[in-house]
Amino acid sequence: MDSVHNDYQRHLPYIWAAPAFEISKFREYSIGQAGDGHIQEFLGDFGLSPLDSIGGRTMADTTTLWITELWEFWIQTGDEAFLTEMWETAVGAINWQINVASQIGLPWHLVCTYDILVLEAYNTTTYNSFLHLLAMRAASELASVVGDAATKAKADSAFNRAQAAVTALLWNSTYSYLRAYTGGDAIMSDALYGQEIALHLGLGWLFDQGSLSKHLDAELQYNGDAFGLKTITGRHKPPPYLFSKKAHKLASPLGSFNPDTEDDVIWEQAAPTWSSVRLALLKAGQAPFTPLPPAAITSALEPTRKQLENVRSRLNDLWNFAGIYTGDDWGEDGVCGMPFVTAHYGFTMVDFYLLTALTGQQMNLAGNSAFLSFDPVYPCPYTLPVLLQGTEGTLVCEEADTFTLSIKFGKLDLPQSGLRANGKVYTLPVALRAGQSITW
Repeated sequence: MDSVHNDYQRHLPYIWAAPAFEISKFREYSIGQAGDGHIQEFLGDFGLSPLDSIGGRTMADTTTLWITELWEFWIQTGDEAFLTEMWETAVGAINWQINVASQIGLPWHLVCTYDILVLEAYNTTTYNSFLHLLAMRAASELASVVGDAATKAKADSAFNRAQAAVTALLWNSTYSYLRAYTGGDAIMSDALYGQEIALHLGLGWLFDQGSLSKHLDAELQYNGDAFGLKTITGRHKPPPYLFSKKAHKLASPLGSFNPDTEDDVIWEQAAPTWSSVRLALLKAGQAPFTPLPPAAITSALEPTRKQLENVRSRLNDLWNFAGIYTGDDWGEDGVCGMPFVTAHYGFTMVDFYLLTALTGQQMNLAGNSAFLSFDPVYPCPYTLPVLLQGTEGTLVCEEADTFTLSIKFGKLDLPQSGLRANGKVYTLPVALRAGQSITW
């Protein structure tokens, strides 16, 4: 019974295998909507009160992700009755989200899932701002579907204003990256989580691709670590501190910490976000339906590989993925790369976004123009997962331009020419059930 922001980090397996579970939680968040329109954090107060005692903090990644998940349900199902049922809640949430960004065009002093970093102390942050851009893009698309022209116009205006504000307030033109927050030169890994989700859901690019590429380069340069990506570099001291490593001198992980200990750790959400956005940028920079060179794929996955291999092969502790690990400069080897806080946590489930980044799967299963398409980073031959709400299968390419799509459980219905892989269209309607397949 996760909070909204934690649930969205982990929700993809629920959507794929047991969607009714996710939809039931989504409805409960709607029922518990705050009077001002924001979506509350949780359905039960972590043991302090009974389940269905809805409450929590006013956050940057609850209302935004609720709006986004409504778009996700729509493109996965085309369920008009469900969208109509949720629209009143959605309008209230969209209006609240626009209002909370009214002062500067970006979310104002909001806490987020990176709570131990106290990011709400700053006017705005890149992490929160990209979730705001994501929500406004999703809101615009949803409003178009329901024919709410007024809400669409407000969402589009808020999106355009937010893009301009990101450039004015968060782009560091000296070092060519997005600042972690206003008023300093720090850089935060996982700042582009909202962009990762937008790509996954077919909502496109939220900011200039060239700038995003430079930002990822800077994350790797300044926050790169033997075990993944450090959270924030340069918060407490300006450059040239930003460009240098430091060493923690600790007797144990429970010793006295220096002021930026929480910055100098590895959150398990950051590396897969980096890898997903990097893969998308590489694909966007070449001709459509062209596989990436193997070396480029390996390079894009490297921060995630380091993060996972630390747990799998160095610590040998796959049962206990922590949310946060110490970095590679914490002193003696017994302290470096060790669990720091939040044992048995779900941050690493953000890795699932890499599956669609690698397969290039995109879909909108709503209406007569429904489609499912694939643009993998790999050349043939391959066997890749097909992952839809309540439906899973495989896409096999045994030789160039010959594809077989098989459904393992669930079903897939598409109109004529609604299925394509590497640009090759299956021209007939699709009506597949578990155990069935088509080849084209």
